[in-house]
Amino acid sequence: MDPLRRRDPERIGRYRTVGRLGEGGQGVVYLAETESGDRVAVKMVHGRLADGPSFARELAAARQVAEFCTVRILDADLEADPPYIVSEYIDGPSLQQVVESQGPRQGAVLHRLAIGTATALAAIHRAGVVHRDFKPGNVLIGPDGPRVIDFGIARLIDTTGTTGAVTGTPPYMAPEHFLGSRVGSEADVFAWGSTMTYAATGRPPFGGESLAAVAFRILHGEPDLSGLSGDFLDLVRHCLAKEPQARPRARDVLLRLLDHSGRDAPHEMAVLREGTALAVRDEDAGRGGPAVTGPQAVPGTEAGAERPGGPDRVTRRRLLTGVALTALAASGAVAWRLWPANGRADALPKTSASLPAASSSVSTATVTPGGTDAFAGPSIPITESEAPLPAPSTPVELVSAIDASLAIWPEAMFSYAGGYAESDVYVKASGRFVHHGADLGGIRTDFDMRVEGARITPGTRVVVVDEKYYVAGGRTYLYEEADDRGELPDRLLPGWYATNVVATGSVKTILELVAASRQVGRAKRVYSATVMMGAVGSGLRSAFLDFLNGDDKTLDKSFVSYALTIDAEDRPTRFVLKWKLLVAEVGFYESSFTTTYRGWKSGEEIRAPR
Repeated sequence: MDPLRRRDPERIGRYRTVGRLGEGGQGVVYLAETESGDRVAVKMVHGRLADGPSFARELAAARQVAEFCTVRILDADLEADPPYIVSEYIDGPSLQQVVESQGPRQGAVLHRLAIGTATALAAIHRAGVVHRDFKPGNVLIGPDGPRVIDFGIARLIDTTGTTGAVTGTPPYMAPEHFLGSRVGSEADVFAWGSTMTYAATGRPPFGGESLAAVAFRILHGEPDLSGLSGDFLDLVRHCLAKEPQARPRARDVLLRLLDHSGRDAPHEMAVLREGTALAVRDEDAGRGGPAVTGPQAVPGTEAGAERPGGPDRVTRRRLLTGVALTALAASGAVAWRLWPANGRADALPKTSASLPAASSSVSTATVTPGGTDAFAGPSIPITESEAPLPAPSTPVELVSAIDASLAIWPEAMFSYAGGYAESDVYVKASGRFVHHGADLGGIRTDFDMRVEGARITPGTRVVVVDEKYYVAGGRTYLYEEADDRGELPDRLLPGWYATNVVATGSVKTILELVAASRQVGRAKRVYSATVMMGAVGSGLRSAFLDFLNGDDKTLDKSFVSYALTIDAEDRPTRFVLKWKLLVAEVGFYESSFTTTYRGWKSGEEIRAPR
């Protein structure tokens, strides 16, 4: 839990806020207390999402889910400003955090986890809901067993399912997500298979490197299930079938885990009750169900280490073509949630899963990004005689191309200049940065920069590592030291200026904006688009919201446009971002921010000052 920030409310309805649990696409989640002192989780929803009948229908659907290994919806007020939803507070870490801190789950613990999560999905689907973002970060390990959370992107299942925007966490997304096809409950079963693989081995079955590599494996490769065995291996492999109709239903998964044959299966509610009971048992949950086996170490290797022989080689052309032309080529709209902004962002472990074999024309030269674990990603051999790659033409092609290119060359020098219209805020900065695109759940850009701006010494050094800011060698907590009017002392201004550089000039922001673009205009290798602020990622949104003193409604009426230039290797060279804000009786105020990039190379880690 994080402390409350300066602009966070002290009360939401009749609930007193205590701290922040996280922030996502729909809003901020707070830990709060009832009048009697009971703790609850309160999601304060962005007003733009709560308008209309679709959100109310989504909430009603979530309330239909039976209370079997899921989090209960306790209260809601959609007429409040802003609207909010109150649910149970589960005092426990996520499965992601447990595996990261304690290692993979094995034996009876893994068996109970599998039963509990399958029970939750069966209950969710029984209510006609698709979760759409089932992953280790959305499974909490509470004192009464695993609980599945976050129905923020769930939708009612209709006769056609849902198509169009792609929402989810890539290593746990089913092929149909990438193809723009119907996405129904079968996608949740695929995500369950991926999540159980992660729980048992410490790695997702299709890897956790760059978006391009993961998407390619999900669409065309086989899952890495080494470490699983017996009936559990067969069950997980069945769930990871490429074709949705070839996967079992969540109820069938649960029946297999409970060792019920099709003929003697009890009533559906009885199955859910049995699954819930077995998920919280302390002793081995053994009804003779499938043997659940954790990772089996290969002699001489560590968990997640590369297997003998290394990854199969693949040309960058094939990697991009396989992803860009297949993934969402026909959907026309891309809304990938690549980078969760809350405290539960998935820092995915490295994996040894191999890319499918490429043709024999690949050269023997292999480029490994970064040279250190900090930039570990897929080793992508490059064919020296290969003709220049064609320029990407769609948002998904552009995101995939940049992402794959920066897996090889993550570091560059940059120069930045920009400011806000009708204000004295104008910032210049220069230095170097390193883009971390290997861990899809925690994509970020680290900076070592010198900044110039009003009321600060020109050339003040600011270092940004893992979204933590260091000014003059010391850690800076910007908003905790603001005065009652929200003003920062002069010594913290360099850090605040740097937040604007990161928000408007980082590669992460470029990828977020391109991913949010329905289409892009292109003139050779210059791309342009306009995006409403309601679809913009949280980093850029937070910076502009801070400038507007928290005026969320005004922000949602504004929009950004951008022009991005990339070189022949698909690396950004210039990025111009313009924010257009409509002011009553005045017209549009246009704020402009320009960043240039040069000297791309393999990269050396930026470290926090000691």
